[in-house]
Amino acid sequence: MNVLATSTGGGGSSSSSSSSSSSGSWNRRLLAVAAAKATALVLIGLWRYCWYKNHKEEKNEKEYHQLCARIPPRSIAEFEQAALPKLSPLARVYFQYFSDPGVTDQACRTFYRSLRLLPTILTGDVRNIDTTLTLFGKTLELPVLVAPSAFHVLACPEGEIATARGTGAGGAGYCYNWMLSSKLYKDVLPEPGVKWLHLYMFEERDLVEASIKTAMATGAFSAILLTCDHPHQRVQSRMMPFFTTSGFPYSNLDDSFFPNQGAMGFHDVTLKELLDPNSSKMKERANPGGTNSAQLSWDDVKWIQSMVPPGTPIVAKGILSAADAKQAVQVGVDAIVVSNHGGRQCDLAVPAIEALPVVVDAVQGKIPVFVDSGVRSSSDIIKALCLGATGVMLGRPALWALACGGSDALERMFSVLKADLQDDLRSLGVLSIRDLGRQHLWPPDRERIESIVASCK
Repeated sequence: MNVLATSTGGGGSSSSSSSSSSSGSWNRRLLAVAAAKATALVLIGLWRYCWYKNHKEEKNEKEYHQLCARIPPRSIAEFEQAALPKLSPLARVYFQYFSDPGVTDQACRTFYRSLRLLPTILTGDVRNIDTTLTLFGKTLELPVLVAPSAFHVLACPEGEIATARGTGAGGAGYCYNWMLSSKLYKDVLPEPGVKWLHLYMFEERDLVEASIKTAMATGAFSAILLTCDHPHQRVQSRMMPFFTTSGFPYSNLDDSFFPNQGAMGFHDVTLKELLDPNSSKMKERANPGGTNSAQLSWDDVKWIQSMVPPGTPIVAKGILSAADAKQAVQVGVDAIVVSNHGGRQCDLAVPAIEALPVVVDAVQGKIPVFVDSGVRSSSDIIKALCLGATGVMLGRPALWALACGGSDALERMFSVLKADLQDDLRSLGVLSIRDLGRQHLWPPDRERIESIVASCK
């Protein structure tokens, strides 16, 4: 009985243990299923959240670009961003070309950004701000000129005609590239506004002489701007293959490529001939349009001075050192442009804005000093004026504006630039651009500038 009882009792315990184990396993399975469902719901929720978030971000980004597209460009940076997609591949290659990797161009921008302004608050009435510049008997509404550049027809169909119109209406000055203009001077010069005649001192002296006589006879120019830092054919040699292999926005292939030269009886090369390396005219001349002299000297500047009407101001562009600045004063030029040619001629040259205070110190106020290369905002203009510049020149920004709407867009760019310049002056507590100086720079930056000037004496 005991044995039976024991045996029976043992069987019942085993059955109970098996049932408990089975129940525990089932519960674990239910928990696993529930956990899997919960995990799936969480993952689905996360996926929905991420999808909504990304969809919302994409929608916001799309609406942002749509909103920006409805608002015309205002700043120079906005003009550049809007212009690049509108420009042809050839235009982008030509306008954005830099010598080598473009270190000089970036160095200019870096130096501008490194300079900090020192605002002055609660200075009283700053409603009436004077941004005008009077020079060589002409007055500009803001201290800005469009730097000389070529082939504006790559930016808009009206080319230099639109440049002259938009610049004049915007209150800035225009340095007209006589020799490499894509539009005939008789169509450009009637547009109102202050204009300087820009010349290359080519080896073809007869071309230079005829250009001076023809241009000055129009009575349209208040000064002559000479490019002095171009003793080689680097830009031409690197760019010509792009011109001969890319589409060019001339509607008529029989148009003169250098209309001003053609009108004077020189180098009447048509686009058709330019695009055909086997044409007789292209075989005759390795450098259509003119040859940059590798023998430039200050005697060339004196030669130009001897040819122009008495009292015609001569401006030397491309000076970066105190020695060259002093030589320019000694030769008798009437103004200087501190320039590294936008980084197109010689990479790794000193940034123009860094050389500016050195040149200003060297000339000792005897002649006006302008600066170009890298100016991209009203605050850049303020910084240049604080370092002693009389005014600045803009190159690529004018071309970007032309690409965004011709003369109207260019006028708008200058109008906005003037308004921003006035607001910057108000922030500094200054009523006139003539009151700007190094005292308006942050003291550590002022000390850095003074150190640069001292080391270059």
